[in-house]
Amino acid sequence: TDIREILTHRRGGKAGGAGMLRARAAARVLHGIGSPKYPAAEWRRGGSAHLWERHRDVDFYTVVEMCQAEILRKRGVVPLRTATKEKSE
Repeated sequence: TDIREILTHRRGGKAGGAGMLRARAAARVLHGIGSPKYPAAEWRRGGSAHLWERHRDVDFYTVVEMCQAEILRKRGVVPLRTATKEKSE
């Protein structure tokens, strides 16, 4: 997915997701919102250009939540509601 792809863009990252983009930063790129740390001009060119503004039609906070869930999945953390659901079954 686009979220998995954008989370692979690391700045000085380490194995295990230590240098992974944060959920809000990834959502900003997917919405096309630039910042000093992640300038629009940098994301509009190169191999990542197709991700810029890719999900601007989706609610920003929904994209943030989806990015956060993917970060937790990559780190091997099970979301609380999934763990609770599994216990009740």
